[in-house]
Amino acid sequence: MISHPLSRLTPRFQTKFNLGLFILVAFAFTLLPTFISAHKSANSQGANQLPVCTNSFAGDWVPVQTANGKLTISLTGDAVAGDYQLGSNHRTLLKGKIVGTTMQGSWIDASGLGNGGTFEGTMFGDNKLDISFYVGGDFFDRSVWTCQIAQAPAPALPDSQLRNDNYDWDQFRTFDALPKVQQEELLIAKGPRLPKRYNANDLEMRAFVQGGTPLAIDYELNSDTPALLNISVEDSNPISVSLAPAKFSQQIIELPDDFGNETKVGKLHISALTEHGEPAEFHLYGLAMGRIGAQALNDLISAPIYIELAMANQSWMPIRDYEPLALFAASPQAGSVIEIAVSPPTTITTGQRPKQEISFNFTSRSLFDNGRWDLLAVEGLTETHVWQKRTGRIRPNQTLSEKWDGKVTFRGRPSPGDHSLKVTAWRGDASRAFVIARATAILFVVK
Repeated sequence: MISHPLSRLTPRFQTKFNLGLFILVAFAFTLLPTFISAHKSANSQGANQLPVCTNSFAGDWVPVQTANGKLTISLTGDAVAGDYQLGSNHRTLLKGKIVGTTMQGSWIDASGLGNGGTFEGTMFGDNKLDISFYVGGDFFDRSVWTCQIAQAPAPALPDSQLRNDNYDWDQFRTFDALPKVQQEELLIAKGPRLPKRYNANDLEMRAFVQGGTPLAIDYELNSDTPALLNISVEDSNPISVSLAPAKFSQQIIELPDDFGNETKVGKLHISALTEHGEPAEFHLYGLAMGRIGAQALNDLISAPIYIELAMANQSWMPIRDYEPLALFAASPQAGSVIEIAVSPPTTITTGQRPKQEISFNFTSRSLFDNGRWDLLAVEGLTETHVWQKRTGRIRPNQTLSEKWDGKVTFRGRPSPGDHSLKVTAWRGDASRAFVIARATAILFVVK
């Protein structure tokens, strides 16, 4: 007969052991609720907390259709490598590249089942990934994944350069990290936000947009393929508009109702490339949002002695009935909202005596809450803001004049070379309408 080890203890040790065992069990029961609570908390956190990603394919993802799985994607340039797991036994390796807004490539089952084929993954929004698998060209499986977007801490605004400057310096990383309320405050105070320096064929900006309202654009494109204007707002599907090659053209886009009936901060991006992927010659002469803004932006008028940018104040007509006026005319169109004039000389030399300056002015037929003159140094397709001057409130039938001595704002050093004149005007009311317009005149500064 085989006895249990505990049966061979003496009565004395048996009593001590039983007492110790009782104390140990009692102590364990006192801690049991704590262990259970911690276990539940850990499980709850694991179930509800999503991995953090950075609005790109790279990062960690969890499946939407099950609680057990993980997808890790790494990027090297446009090359994709992925480790995909569902359950405890199903593991798949992905390999491919980024193609536009999708990732494509091949997959192989690393669990020993021998399956393999091709895949295509599409990202929706910033944190949804839909992957379809194919074997021999036939659909095989599909899975949907999600993650949590990393939120960068918002910078302190009162003492930051962001509040003190009208332009963007860091590809909108700081601006985009701000709470929406602060983004709106900046656009109301300073108007549409553009980079300090950018390429004309690759221009990104932040400005107000509103569903169901027009957005007008005046441009010139010398290319063998259309440019693209992409517009997006939070919680809505983005739109992409084709801008056909043209010497001078105006296009009016009716923003989709999906953008919402209230103004929102929009992301706008213009990209102009040739069919070989090289930078195309693109010039933006005007951009306006809202019915007030679109009414304002209409004609670019050239005259021998001066240059005028006229914004026609005609009654708004639906886009399907709208026919833009000719871009060139011998004299300003009647009823224009804003007329910009550059007086000769348009070429000056700094350091001369008497001092040389370029004079310009505009007269508004409409009310804008604020405005700004800008001069940009132009080197090929690269444009850099070098001079600015606020106009203050723009009242109807008021002419505002300004002069430029060919020097950079606040620094006093000359800015030699070609320059372009731009005017921005905006409203702070509920319409949030704005106009960005520039003349075709090239102003030249000799150091």
